Amino acid sequence: MKNPEQQARQTIDTALTACGWVVQDYEQMNGQRASEADGHPREEYLAQFGDKAAELDALRPDVLRTRIAAAILAYIDDHAWQALERAEQAERESLQLVTRNWDRALLAAGSAQ
Repeated sequence: MKNPEQQARQTIDTALTACGWVVQDYEQMNGQRASEADGHPREEYLAQFGDKAAELDALRPDVLRTRIAAAILAYIDDHAWQALERAEQAERESLQLVTRNWDRALLAAGSAQ
């Protein structure tokens, strides 16, 4: 059974196709230039941005999110990331300890003066 987003996407794709739009995935264009893939010249866009073009906002949000995450994760050093996560957790615990004992710290600071 399709979830509401999948149902909406199917309804939208059907309506766009009925209006003459070509609903396709950039990866399925097999290296075609945007103007070749959809039959509409985009010389100005292609001149500015290169010979491959795609509308990222036309991708389903889950697909876009997955592709962006994969692109970002390709550049992350997992060992360094894990070390940073451990350091962040230790800092979080330290701050929680301070906030739990804030009243005692204030009393101790006041008696020291």
